[in-house]
Amino acid sequence: MSLRSIHSTEDYLSIIWQLKNEYVKKNDSSEIKPVRIKDIAEKLDISSPSVSEYVRKLAKSNKLVVIDRKGVILTEEGEKEALIIINRHKIIYCFLTNILGIEKRPAHSQSHELEHVMELDTIGSLYQFIKKNVCLQFDCPFDKNCVSPSNFNHVSGMGS
Repeated sequence: MSLRSIHSTEDYLSIIWQLKNEYVKKNDSSEIKPVRIKDIAEKLDISSPSVSEYVRKLAKSNKLVVIDRKGVILTEEGEKEALIIINRHKIIYCFLTNILGIEKRPAHSQSHELEHVMELDTIGSLYQFIKKNVCLQFDCPFDKNCVSPSNFNHVSGMGS
């Protein structure tokens, strides 16, 4: 699989995960509803037919299930991969903003690029550094538990 294809897969999975959670918050319900192709297309700024084609590929690789005329739902494997990439992003973003002092907007776009190419060992080192130094000194840019072991270790295989 090419780097570009991996990048796309990770983008799709994380966008679908984020949209799923937006639906849950919006409806104040824990019921999982399919994420609409139209919403994915809007977030990725590409056409709905292109999204439909790519989600079929993801369904064949067991990352999600396509619900006809309703949308898609992540499989357990797809959810796990989405959480890994989202947590990679959070760790990099926290490092860039809180340690290096980079503004939020460029830190977000740089985190997005780096999350796809940084080795797991490097992410692990950033995580350990943040866990030791940052969360005690700064407000986390996401939520109080964004770099907690429960949100990162269980999906990455990384030890505490």
